[in-house]
Amino acid sequence: MADTTFTTRTEAIASITAELTSINTPAVIDGRATTTDTITITRDGITRDGIEIDAIDVESSEDAKPYDVAVRSIIGDQPFTWIR
Repeated sequence: MADTTFTTRTEAIASITAELTSINTPAVIDGRATTTDTITITRDGITRDGIEIDAIDVESSEDAKPYDVAVRSIIGDQPFTWIR
């Protein structure tokens, strides 16, 4: 019987993180005074040393959903981690 070699290929999945990098910045949206928060999205860096993918402003909210939606608008369905 011939020798058989099996090779397993693994691909590193880039880790994506999101962080609030600015909060409660005064803004005017649709003619009304409000505040916005800036989310910075990075790749390959759980420790803030990653490569910046994008930054996006979101109207300040106590609800987490608008922040998650904003991140998803940039990265799609890829997994990500919020860092503080």
